[in-house]
Amino acid sequence: MPIVGLALVLFAGAFLLHLIRWRVAPPTATTRALVLTFVIGILGGLVLVLGLAALLPGLAARLPADSFGVVQAAVLALAFAAGYVMTYPAIEVESPTLVMIQAIARRGDRGLARATLFEQLNDEVLVAPRVRDLMREGLAIERGGRLHLSARGRKLVTWFLVWRRVLGASEGG
Repeated sequence: MPIVGLALVLFAGAFLLHLIRWRVAPPTATTRALVLTFVIGILGGLVLVLGLAALLPGLAARLPADSFGVVQAAVLALAFAAGYVMTYPAIEVESPTLVMIQAIARRGDRGLARATLFEQLNDEVLVAPRVRDLMREGLAIERGGRLHLSARGRKLVTWFLVWRRVLGASEGG
């Protein structure tokens, strides 16, 4: 239990840093900032906890018994962070599925005509925010009124295509 407990404390500390950072000065490149915030928060939190444990025997007794356990806790905290970072885009920009569910729910028992749903969920609601995200994250650039993948965008696509092949999935979305 000390390993899981330490991992949760480290993740919670990094999450608190994330909340503070986003409230004070929200970054423009959110994915990069999120990854850095969690890695620095978890590793910095680990150093802080170990430093405090050297001063407080009661705290030291609650930590993993050996350095391997401490490393396991740090890796587990980083795994929690990776899971959060991967789900963050669905939180940051409205999910198409959730937007549809909310639109239908607002109509209550009357329901919502399919045509009305299509009118409400136009490209400005569903596509434009994601295009802005691609550009903000440096994955796409605009030249001559056309979108092009940046070098980072091409690398990301390559990794996704390789991963999909490994999984035996088609190249489509």
